[in-house]
Amino acid sequence: MYISKGEVIQSEETYQFIPHNSDLRISTRTKNGETAIKTESYSGKKPFDFIPGREQSLNDTNRILDCVESEIYLFENRSLLFLHVNKAARENLGYSTDELESLTPLDLMRDFTPESLADLLQKLHTGEEEASAYSTFHYRKDGTCYPVEVKLREWSFNGIPAYLAIALSATDRSITEVRLKKTLDDLAKLNRYETVINIVTQAVHKTIDPHMVMDNAVDALSRNMDAVNNICIYLREGGEAVMHAHRGYPDWFVDRVNRIPFPKGFTWKTFIDGRIIYVADTEKDMVIGQAGRELGTKSYLSIPLKSEDETVGVIVINSEKKYAFGPDELRVLEIVSRQIEIAINNAKFAESLVLSEKALKENVMRLSKKEKYERIINLVSKSVHSTVNLKDVMENAVKTLEENIEHAHMVQIHMVEGDFAVMQSQRGVPDSLLSVVKKLPYPKGLTWKTIIEGRTRFVPDTDTDNAIGPAGKKAGIKSYVALPINIGDKTIGCIGINSFDKNVFFEDELNLLEIIREQMETAILNAKHVEALMISEERYQTLTEVAPIGIFRADADGRGVYVNNKLCEITGITKAEAYSDGWIERLHPDDREYVASRWTEAVRSRREFKEEYRFINRKGETVWVFGQAQEERGIQGEFKGYVGTLTDITDRKFSEEKILFQASLLEQVRNSVIATDLEGRIIYWNKYAEELYQWKEEEVRGMQVIDAVVPESSGERVRDIMKSAAGPGHWEGDLVAKRKDGTTFPVYLVLSLIKDERGKVIGHVGVGADITDRKMLEGRLLRAQRLESIGTLAGGIAHDLNNILQPILLSVQLLKPGISGKKYERILNVVESSAERGADLIKQVLSFARGAESTKQTLNIKYLISDVLKIMKETFPKSIMVKTYSDRGIRSIKGDFTQIHQVMLNICVNARDAMSAGGDLVISTRNIRTDGYGTKTYCDIEPGEYVQITITDTGSGIPADVIDKIFDPFFTTKEVDKGTGLGLSTAYGIIKDHGGYIHVESEAGKGSKFIVYLPAIPKETEQESRAYEDINVAAVTGGTVLIVDDEPAVLDITRAILEESGYKVLTANNGHEALDVITDRKKHIDVAIVDMIMPVIGGKTVIRSLKKKRPSLKIISASGYQKEHELVNMEENPPDAFLNKPYSAETLIRTLDTVLHKERG
Repeated sequence: MYISKGEVIQSEETYQFIPHNSDLRISTRTKNGETAIKTESYSGKKPFDFIPGREQSLNDTNRILDCVESEIYLFENRSLLFLHVNKAARENLGYSTDELESLTPLDLMRDFTPESLADLLQKLHTGEEEASAYSTFHYRKDGTCYPVEVKLREWSFNGIPAYLAIALSATDRSITEVRLKKTLDDLAKLNRYETVINIVTQAVHKTIDPHMVMDNAVDALSRNMDAVNNICIYLREGGEAVMHAHRGYPDWFVDRVNRIPFPKGFTWKTFIDGRIIYVADTEKDMVIGQAGRELGTKSYLSIPLKSEDETVGVIVINSEKKYAFGPDELRVLEIVSRQIEIAINNAKFAESLVLSEKALKENVMRLSKKEKYERIINLVSKSVHSTVNLKDVMENAVKTLEENIEHAHMVQIHMVEGDFAVMQSQRGVPDSLLSVVKKLPYPKGLTWKTIIEGRTRFVPDTDTDNAIGPAGKKAGIKSYVALPINIGDKTIGCIGINSFDKNVFFEDELNLLEIIREQMETAILNAKHVEALMISEERYQTLTEVAPIGIFRADADGRGVYVNNKLCEITGITKAEAYSDGWIERLHPDDREYVASRWTEAVRSRREFKEEYRFINRKGETVWVFGQAQEERGIQGEFKGYVGTLTDITDRKFSEEKILFQASLLEQVRNSVIATDLEGRIIYWNKYAEELYQWKEEEVRGMQVIDAVVPESSGERVRDIMKSAAGPGHWEGDLVAKRKDGTTFPVYLVLSLIKDERGKVIGHVGVGADITDRKMLEGRLLRAQRLESIGTLAGGIAHDLNNILQPILLSVQLLKPGISGKKYERILNVVESSAERGADLIKQVLSFARGAESTKQTLNIKYLISDVLKIMKETFPKSIMVKTYSDRGIRSIKGDFTQIHQVMLNICVNARDAMSAGGDLVISTRNIRTDGYGTKTYCDIEPGEYVQITITDTGSGIPADVIDKIFDPFFTTKEVDKGTGLGLSTAYGIIKDHGGYIHVESEAGKGSKFIVYLPAIPKETEQESRAYEDINVAAVTGGTVLIVDDEPAVLDITRAILEESGYKVLTANNGHEALDVITDRKKHIDVAIVDMIMPVIGGKTVIRSLKKKRPSLKIISASGYQKEHELVNMEENPPDAFLNKPYSAETLIRTLDTVLHKERG
């Protein structure tokens, strides 16, 4: 058990010490030997609070014990708090009764330890002693003390276990003897402990080796402290506590606990808590391990060793005696542990100094070697980069390696040529080996092995290598390094370095060779590039002379250095004129000054040159050319001049002039007309195109039409269209176009080819029309059709779903009265709640599909908005500011209060979810009159008078790519379980059912605005209508009911409900059975409940037949699909009432009672 200052309490067999004002832990041992722990909270309680009849018992005790002259103490056996202290004791101590109630014997006997008191009480409890006698000092309230002789025994107080202590004052002689003896004992202890401290301190500080420090420490403590039977020191090493020194432990114990994994046992608890743990009695200890118990440990001490406030080690002492260490011994061990801690830290510091010195020496050697290697790298780098001739590069490389790498007796380079690795250069290879390795066939030997693997191969001893051939071994190669030559991810060769000595290349040399290899790779790559450039130059000269366009080159000053023959043919200039300023004189007089200045400016600023201009050829004819030139740069990126082309565009220019003339006829057309040449450059742009695309003609002339009016995403499609039009000569269809500001819009384009008088295609002309309005109408039509289709599908499954929910809901209501127990009631409530939620969801689907059944009445919008505001005020976060605005005299509407309320609440809840960080929510109403064309939001709104409700928020807005889907059922952008996706689709269906319109305007990040239009009723028929009705359920009086339904589950549960309510019930599974039952005149039937959707014979036919046979029969129709007004649209024999599935038992009984006992209105 853990001992600290507090109280000693008694359990059934043991005493356990606990602190004041905490939970009481009571340990009891069962018959089978197991220990049970019971925890009882004593916080805020006094011992008297646990004693029945406390007040009367105390009065009796006071009167008896206060007459005794000796000191009498009665204290509770668990908390040790005083139950009663008599008058004599109170007067001697100077405490009041109330003050003593919060004290224990330990507060009076300060020289008593908790352990000694616990041991004393244990002997009484086990019967080892019937009564105990001891001498001690009682301490008064003012701090003074006096000697007493105490008799202590077990007692019972009103059925509560307690202890009775009788104290008698001792003589002055006994006081002096006791104090003298204690003083002598203390002096002896002090002398002995100082000796122990000195011995241990000297032992741990006489060495700076950490392991010897710890070994000396455990040896000194085990030799000089009697209580230290077994001692060891653990140090933390990662996730283990490792034993570094020990004394007194048997070998088997050391083997088991030499390494303790985290966080096992009290050793790791000391590491984690960083404080001393002393367990005086391990019998009830839950932390000590099995090995400690097998060792016979009765008490143990665990002391942390720290370095910079972190626990790095633990001293563990095991003892074979209980309460082995008193307070004095603990203080000595704590002092000793600090000395051990200091010695270990000093030793570790000295060890780190030695390691630092060693590391410094290694660094000095490494720096020296680094300087040498850097010199070698520089030599190799200079040698291989001094030339761009590939052969010279490799010769320089092997020469420098052989001269500067120690033990490099042979160096050679092989390059891959087809299926052979051919030697390019070498140093030191003997003639006998040269003939063998000069040309190596694939995949022979270590060279090919290195090339194939693409990685460095190092063999320190060829005796164990099977890659080197017999010729290499015969030549005396004992070790080698083979390095691949890589260009990109391809290996093109191999550098071989061979030595006649074993084990001569180490990690540093290998790293050096890797760096040299990279330098050589770079040099070889450069040489190959130069070689390729020379070949390319020759090919370039050949290609330019056969090119169909003029090609020229100019130096950095813009003077011509080369022109091909085609350029001279097109322009009429000579090569001599091209290499001087003579070419300027051949320019058209109107273009000469402009072109010359543009060329000079391009050369000066080193920009691209691109112009269309004219030459006068030798025949005096005008030739149009398109000239363009790009800057030319050398290998190092330096500017060398220009390379350019001249293209004859004379024919194109004449065609453009003709096209421009024809285009002048199209300036008044209210469609965009754009003409391009065959390269797609704009050559014509009419006035309407300027208006539509926002580009001026002078801005786009010469631009690519795709760059000017086609979004990047549609560019590829437009190119394909222009190509496909070449066949039929015509294309028309819808496209997306863009304006100058980047905005896009739809156009209808008719694209045709432009041909000259010979029928040659010379360009394209496109006539476009803005079809934005048409696309908007098409989109609305498609959305309406989609919603209608989804609505029809949704409504079709509602009947089957409601038939499934109907027996579930009725069964729960039937079972509830007969069920007892909260658990089953809760289960039934969950089932009922889930069925009702399913029914509500189906109602929302039906509201969207065909409009739910509604009771329309005259409504004043202001009352409805007031109710919505009340709900929002109670449920919406305070960070959302709700504002309302309304015109005077808002008209009334004809509608269902609940449904319009649902529409507004759905929209407002969506607005709340869009404003998670808060914002403004504004609801405004006004009267409007429209002729069908006056509203921006609806160009197809029916003419008439409307109440307009606008709900605006400042939330996150709706992205453009989903705004057309928000009214679709089950569409939602919310997280899973955060929304059904039916809110807005239901709102859409309700508004349509009321003859109104709903529209949304939104932009991502800028909020949303929902606008609702509801038809206003004529003023002369306006009237206020109450929104809610109280429905009184009549009492059940019984009768005979025929149930007709094709669902057996619905039949069974409905029958059970009605019979439970006092009705007689007949059932029929279909229309045929119903007619058979009704034909039997002996059977009296008051009312029939008929399902409207059944196979073979539908509900309407059944009702008609039943009424024909029994005209007075009351009929209640039931369905989970159609609305009531659709269902009962029967001019003859309409039903008396309608039940909408799933209905509750209450609704069923109420409807029956109404039909049977009230006149039809």
